[in-house]
Order: sequence, then C-alpha cells, then structure tokens
Amino acid sequence: MVEKKYPARFICKTPGSLSPPTAEIIFSAYGVKMEDFKSWGGSATFASPEAITATLRDGRADFTIDVVPPGHPAVSELAMTADVRFISLTAKERAKLNERGLQNVIMAPESFKGQKKEIQTVTPGTVLIANENVSAELAYAVTKTICEGREELVKAHASISPFDPPTAWKPEKVGIPLHPGAAKYYRDRGWMK
Repeated sequence: MVEKKYPARFICKTPGSLSPPTAEIIFSAYGVKMEDFKSWGGSATFASPEAITATLRDGRADFTIDVVPPGHPAVSELAMTADVRFISLTAKERAKLNERGLQNVIMAPESFKGQKKEIQTVTPGTVLIANENVSAELAYAVTKTICEGREELVKAHASISPFDPPTAWKPEKVGIPLHPGAAKYYRDRGWMK
C-alpha cells in the first residue's frame, strides 16, 4: 500500500483515544503520515467506534488501526457482520515499532470470528495513571482491587482478559514509573522485588 501510494481510505478513533497516536507511530515506521493518504487520493477520517464499524462494514473505508484486545466489542461486531482481515506485522516492522515504545503481542487464532491464524502485532498496552498527589494508601487499594478483582473485570469487559497481575508492574508493560503505593502492592504480593 505504501510503496504503491495506494489511495486508501483510513478511518480511526477520534483524537483523545490511543488510536491516533498509535496509528501515527505505526505509520512513521513506514515513513508515512496520515496526511499522505490524502495526497495519494485517499482519506484519513476520525470517528466514533460505532461509526468506524459501520463505515468499514459498508465498504466506505479500507482500514483502521486500533488497540484491539480479544473480545473488543466493536471489532467483535465488525468481524461477525463483515469480511475483515487482521494483518500480521513482520519481525522487522515490529522491531521498528518496539523502538517507538510499542510492545509485541500475539492475537491467538479465533480471537475474532474468521481469524484463523495467529496475528503478530504490537500494542501500547493500557495503563492506569495517577496524579503524584494520590496517596500511597489509595494507589495501593486501587491496585489491589484491580489485581484481585481481575476475574470480575473480565466478566464485565472481555477485552481485559490479557491483563496479567503478576507481570503488570513490569517496565515494558507500564512505560512510566509506578506510583509508590502500586509498587508496594506488587512487592507485598512477591511479584516485584
């Protein structure tokens, strides 16, 4: 697509979500920007998750980039109602993206309807960020509640299923320093030294 300067119609969640900056990072690994699609005769549009699903399903857009854990509701709906493909990234492409702060992840086969093989991709992950003025006690309690309530969270939001409390503290998954209260919880559990 990039080599041929294909006039692709790209659609993405609105600024303020993780999707636009993640898309820009991925595009930068290929040496392009969102604006390039417009100069090639395509488009770059921002929309709500519901509009993205409808636009892709109706064939009014060619592709999207999103943070899509297994069970993601909008993507699950899209996969059930349209013929979609999930595209793996090469090891070289992932290495470029790792340098920009994204981590490798594998989407298991059948994470979504019609997805027959595993997909090698990247993710920015999900991080709960606290203001420095949040007390250690509150940060500890929130971290404990999330980690020990993982099963309930997954029942309510299937997309949280990759969350692994024993490794959630690791720098490559967080990307920023842990709040002292969160770090204490992980140490108390013996997951972090």
